[in-house]
Amino acid sequence: MEALYSLCCGLDVHKSSITACVLEGQSQKRRKHIRRFGCTTRELCELVTWLRELGVEHVAMASATPPPSARLSATRWPSASA
Repeated sequence: MEALYSLCCGLDVHKSSITACVLEGQSQKRRKHIRRFGCTTRELCELVTWLRELGVEHVAMASATPPPSARLSATRWPSASA
């Protein structure tokens, strides 16, 4: 499979936790960073800080219990200066 982004994150959202997997690099040289976060405001801010430290701008999110409006959502993080 061809990589579309050289740096991106997938979020798996659960009721009380979020698991984040950041993929960095191209094809065979790809590195994987995995962390689990809670769902409090403080922990969500830690997630955003971690993603910004890694330079992540592209995030895809999946949830077992999504809101009625969307089953899969993708977003581009605003820059830290925005």
